[in-house]
Amino acid sequence: MSRLRAEPKIAAETAADLRALARGLSIQAIRLYDSLASRMAEFGNDGARAAFERVENLQRENAPGDATAPAAILPEVFQDEGLRDLRLVTPYRAFALAVRNEERAFAFWACISAHAHDPAVKEEAERLALAAIDHVRLLRVERRGVYHQSRDPSLEVLRTVSLAELKAEAARREATLARLHARIAATLADAGDPLAQVLERVARDERDTASEFGATEEPPVDAESLPADAASLRALAIQRIEIAIEVYLFAADWSGREDVLALAQDLAARGLAHLALLR
Repeated sequence: MSRLRAEPKIAAETAADLRALARGLSIQAIRLYDSLASRMAEFGNDGARAAFERVENLQRENAPGDATAPAAILPEVFQDEGLRDLRLVTPYRAFALAVRNEERAFAFWACISAHAHDPAVKEEAERLALAAIDHVRLLRVERRGVYHQSRDPSLEVLRTVSLAELKAEAARREATLARLHARIAATLADAGDPLAQVLERVARDERDTASEFGATEEPPVDAESLPADAASLRALAIQRIEIAIEVYLFAADWSGREDVLALAQDLAARGLAHLALLR
């Protein structure tokens, strides 16, 4: 099960307190998936939009009590994991995020149950944990249903990648990104566009990452012609980072090795940080 960022510090004195908290977390989830669906619609990504709308509807169907009431300050159980800024989110990844969020919800309620002193609070927390497990089951069914239509055959080799192989992939990919982004930065600098400085920084980071994972020589010269206008150059820079993130997240999703998972997640986080600079 996915771990929470921190152990919950919740002062729930009664089972009614827990039920109110459960309603609040349902609101948190509904709002998250609604905003993600809207974001995917902005990107023109209809597949991911429909998937997030489906998850939102499942949340509404399974919400305890009134899921339209204002939510109090809540722990961050339901997260977007950076998907809000990715144009290339697949339906599979949307459902995979929902699965992980429900796993976090299970961990949240299980932790409260483990530390509860009042038997009624403990029983209610256990009930809510079991409900989260049932939600995980439902969402896994949905995830399986879109797996084949979302799968990119070119990524299949990453299923069994070793740590050394992932490092080699990162070295090659980040070096290639650095070269492209340096070219785009130079073109923008000639036009006096301030985005050039941001892309120069991104390219430096990517070169550092490539070196960190063993890149010893420059990648082949990129013969790709670049767009002429600034908006298209920015879009190209963003698109290539998103593709790299998708590669790293695929490796993280499918690897059964803890070392590969940790590195793949770290590489994806670096890419997401670069996207945040460019948006």
